[in-house]
Amino acid sequence: MKQIFDPVMFGKVAVTGSQFLVVVLSPLFMGDDAINQLFSLLAWAAILSALISFGSNAALARHLHVYRNSSKSEFVTVIVIGKFFALSIVSYIGSYLNLFGEVKFGLLFFTSFTASLSFIDFVAESYGKDYLKKFSLIKAFIFSIFSFVKLIVLYVSSELIYYLLYLEWVFVWLALSIGTIISHSKTFTLKRFNALDVMEVISFVKGSSWVWFSSILQLGWTRGFFIILTRDIGAASANQYYIFLRVIEAFSFIPNAISMKYFSEVLYAHKSQVHHIRVRYVKNLKKIGYCIAILCPLSMYLINISILKDAIQNHYYLMISLAGFIYVLRIGLSREIVLRKVLYLSLVSYLTAMISGFVFYKILGGDSLFDALASYLAFLVICFISPFLTAPQIFYDYRILLLGSRSDG
Repeated sequence: MKQIFDPVMFGKVAVTGSQFLVVVLSPLFMGDDAINQLFSLLAWAAILSALISFGSNAALARHLHVYRNSSKSEFVTVIVIGKFFALSIVSYIGSYLNLFGEVKFGLLFFTSFTASLSFIDFVAESYGKDYLKKFSLIKAFIFSIFSFVKLIVLYVSSELIYYLLYLEWVFVWLALSIGTIISHSKTFTLKRFNALDVMEVISFVKGSSWVWFSSILQLGWTRGFFIILTRDIGAASANQYYIFLRVIEAFSFIPNAISMKYFSEVLYAHKSQVHHIRVRYVKNLKKIGYCIAILCPLSMYLINISILKDAIQNHYYLMISLAGFIYVLRIGLSREIVLRKVLYLSLVSYLTAMISGFVFYKILGGDSLFDALASYLAFLVICFISPFLTAPQIFYDYRILLLGSRSDG
């Protein structure tokens, strides 16, 4: 229980609450078409931010771990500038081809860019767990303020909410930059980045390309599928699917928080300590999975009776419970894939899951909310089991820990 009440967890709670607030409360202030437009903006922003992510997630924390603290700022600056120019090109091409429908170009660009700054979390991880705790408290403070602002904006003028969706990350980025200068004032030297910084980023992108493509597939499926569903099953049912999706993802702050701490601990731990840390981590991960398997359907039930007006059928609650549990386990496996340096398995798992999920959707008929949720559940199951099937020896010890067949000796 002690792990739940720490700064890293509070930071994750604040981020999730600020974003989840908009998704859950928007039906109270908007009609189906307006909600669908908002969700379409969020979906396309997620897809575009994945396209310009450059694999800057857990792999980035591992890469920056070897950097001097004063050198990380130049590396991060190059990534941010690279994201800006890459997004300019990608969004312009998409707009020229009319891929985004009624979503406005300027709004989509702004939302996608601010959403892409969430990689700052992984930069903070690279400084170690002590720095991560301080960073998480600052992040929690910023996101808590914006949650309050979003509540007011939704009540006063729901149209203004489009400009606040991910704006918090700009302030978090500034806080990290300023905090780095202050914390390491004795060794920090402000200098322009040069060709070596650019080449180092390019080298990192090449090495993390498996993770980059994986994130594109993951968000391309979950968010792109919502866009397909709007056409196949209508805006109202597609909106319900999106809310289901965000309920499951909302509780990811818990496994993500302990995963951040686990990853940071392992990076700085002696080899003899890694197994003990991993055993403790897997035990906590399974307990969290069981809790979220209960919290997901309970939350969906409350949303259903209070906001959706009993639009959800009872058997959907079992599906969201299973999806929540598997989603938690997949988050843990993602960290292991990075730590064991088998990043290609991330791409293999998401590609296999995406193909399987879409085929399953078509087999079911592809014309109802049930078909959509069942295919998403199939996506998660395949995504989780495929690395174990593809590389059984690499994940043998991790599989044993998940099954509970080995105690911490």
